[in-house]
Amino acid sequence: MPFDRAGLDEALAALRAYDWGADAAALVPIDAAVVAAHGEATLRDDLERALVALLAPGSSRATKEYVCRRLALVGTGASVPALAALLDDPDHAHMARFALERIDGPEATAASAPQS
Repeated sequence: MPFDRAGLDEALAALRAYDWGADAAALVPIDAAVVAAHGEATLRDDLERALVALLAPGSSRATKEYVCRRLALVGTGASVPALAALLDDPDHAHMARFALERIDGPEATAASAPQS
């Protein structure tokens, strides 16, 4: 799947309104961006910022799960605060921890450590 930066904004808008049962084909440009981001730091930063913004209240559970799965691949320490904020929510804690455990860095490790 080739990456088309022009289609990314449209895909992110579709993700904002995404819910289970919707056609996931609209999200394919995001997946292509995740692959392309591994070789392009600017794209990775832009994509990470856009995905983190979708973790805000009001996004569907399906959207947040999708975002967590993609941040597990492209997330950095910049994603940690937004992901850590989901850890207290039983609907989102599992996927937030999934992403945090795959992000390299001490802030992600500390955030994903079980709290006693």
